[in-house]
Amino acid sequence: MRAGSYDETVRLWDVRNLAAPACQVETPCGGGVWRVAWHPQESRVLLAACMQNGFAVIRDGQVLQRYGAGAAQGEHGSLGYGAAWCRLSGRFAAVTTSFYDRSLHVWDPQL
Repeated sequence: MRAGSYDETVRLWDVRNLAAPACQVETPCGGGVWRVAWHPQESRVLLAACMQNGFAVIRDGQVLQRYGAGAAQGEHGSLGYGAAWCRLSGRFAAVTTSFYDRSLHVWDPQL
């Protein structure tokens, strides 16, 4: 199970024992984590919408790439709220949305 939170951390939980679930991995992402999405083929990769800190691609508890943090040219300029994966031309792309500017971006994450 995966969880994001307002404390700016993505956590992966082992819920096989529901009486005492164990947190396996904690990844600080900056910005409240609003949405997380597993990669459809890479079982250890997550895409996270990190509100005030853009978007993060995470593998094995490490942030591999950021997108939208600081609003570089062509990136989001508002709170990161939506994150999903889509298949384009045989590859999986990240699809992200932001709040105030109501924009949707499709980009190629570096895995």
